[in-house]
Amino acid sequence: MALPNLIALLALSPVVIHETKHYFLKHQFNQ
Repeated sequence: MALPNLIALLALSPVVIHETKHYFLKHQFNQ
């Protein structure tokens, strides 16, 4: 049951990392 969740997490993690970095960089420049 946990295996599909793990696969989805691994598939999405690069996207999440990219979005998080982009979000933080955007907010740093605004300050």
